[in-house]
Amino acid sequence: MKKQKLIKFLSIVLAFAGVGGYWLAQEKNDLSREQIALKQQEQVFKDQKNDQKQFISELQASIQKLEKEKVALQKENEVLKNNDASEKGNIKQFNEFVNKAFHALFDYYPDTYSERKNACEPYLSKELMSQYFKEGDSYGDSNGVSSELEKCSLYTKSVQNDKLEGLVVAEYQNKIGYSSWNKAMNVFQITYDLSSKKLTDIQNLGSSFNGSLLK
Repeated sequence: MKKQKLIKFLSIVLAFAGVGGYWLAQEKNDLSREQIALKQQEQVFKDQKNDQKQFISELQASIQKLEKEKVALQKENEVLKNNDASEKGNIKQFNEFVNKAFHALFDYYPDTYSERKNACEPYLSKELMSQYFKEGDSYGDSNGVSSELEKCSLYTKSVQNDKLEGLVVAEYQNKIGYSSWNKAMNVFQITYDLSSKKLTDIQNLGSSFNGSLLK
C-alpha cells in the first residue's frame, strides 16, 4: 500500500516537472522570438533614421540650389530692368534731341539765318556740319526764305551698340519774302551716336514714303 502511494506521488511530481520544463521551454522560445522581433524593429528604425537623414540632406541641397537660382534670377532681373530703363531713357533723350536738332535746321528767317550754323552745332557731328555749312559759303543770307518746322515725328528703328537709328517725318512750311506759306513734308533717315550725343548721319529720303519705312 505504501509502495503504491509512493509511486503515485512520484508520478505526480514527474508530471509537474514535465509541465514545468515544457513551460520553461516555451518561455525561452517566446523570449527568443521577442528578442528577434526587437532586433528587427531596431534595424527598421535605424534604416528609417538613415533614410530620413538622407532625405534631409537632399532637401537641404535642393534648398541651397533654389536659393542660388533665386539670387541669380534676381541679379538677371535687375540687369534687365536697368537695361530696359536705360534703353527707355536713351530713346526719350533721342526724341527730345531730334526735335531740337530739326527745329535748329528748319526754323530760320532772313534776319536770323546767320544764327543757323551756331544753332545746329550742338546737335550735328563735325562731318554733318561740314556738309550743311561748307567752308567759304556765306550764312548771312537766306535769299529771303523763311522756314518753320510744324511737326517732327520720330520712329526709332534700331538700337545697336552706341548707335540709335530712326526715321524722322518733318512737316514744315516755308515762303519767300511776303508770299504765302507753302506746306511741305520730308522723310529723313538719321543716326545718333550715344557717346558723342550728336547726329552722325542724316539722309533725305524725299517727300513720298510708305508705311514699310516706319517698321
